[in-house]
Amino acid sequence: MDKTTCYSYFAICSNGIIKNGVGFIANPNSDFDPDYVTEKLGIEPYDAKKMGTPRKNGHGKYPFSDWGACKQTEPALDS
Repeated sequence: MDKTTCYSYFAICSNGIIKNGVGFIANPNSDFDPDYVTEKLGIEPYDAKKMGTPRKNGHGKYPFSDWGACKQTEPALDS
């Protein structure tokens, strides 16, 4: 069976606004290093992005920082 649900998900994301036609725009002073969060919490994220790094699809750079993790000892499974 595959892991499908996490009941203890949490995320840290840059502060900002959503602008029509553009998407999410982070405040310049809300940039953070996801590696620092990982180090301090001791939890590996399932996804992390750092403002200014190239996007995985090769189109532009991330305009925000983001860190997300799921911390539970037993995976939630569909049967």
